[in-house]
Amino acid sequence: MKLLRWMCFFLTLSWAGSSGVVRAQTIADIARQERERRKAVESGTSESKPVVTSVMPAPTAGSTVTTRVKTATANEKSKSLGLTDLQGHDEKYWRPKFDAARLAVKRAEDNLKLLDLRVANQNPRFIVGSGTSPLQKATHDRDVGRKAVADGQQKIADLEEQLRRSGGPPGWSRAR
Repeated sequence: MKLLRWMCFFLTLSWAGSSGVVRAQTIADIARQERERRKAVESGTSESKPVVTSVMPAPTAGSTVTTRVKTATANEKSKSLGLTDLQGHDEKYWRPKFDAARLAVKRAEDNLKLLDLRVANQNPRFIVGSGTSPLQKATHDRDVGRKAVADGQQKIADLEEQLRRSGGPPGWSRAR
């Protein structure tokens, strides 16, 4: 029985001691390797192999069959995003337009909140002189602010419609 205990003890120690030699790969190591791989791709040190990007359809029956193959290097392929709409615009064309429209709507909504507060803080009992009162001016400014919000939302809807008609994916219109 003592021999069995000693053997188990010895095996446990040897197993525990050997596990310290093997080290698991950490997230930092993985990130470092990925950065090195990306630098290698960007600097062009990776091998340039021809990549088939498009193939022309074969001619009709009875004619000589020839196909043209357009080739590009791997670096050229990685630089282009590949996906374009029917007008040749890519995601880099559409994203800033949608971002600017969303920013305009956000600013108009913030301004409208401020104008609503101004209207709420006006006291209608203290109308001074003839002409426009501060309440009327604040109400007019609030109406202009509401129109600005509606115009901004309509601009976003128009951009989405343009993107849809040009054949671009709807994900390009979403905020990141």
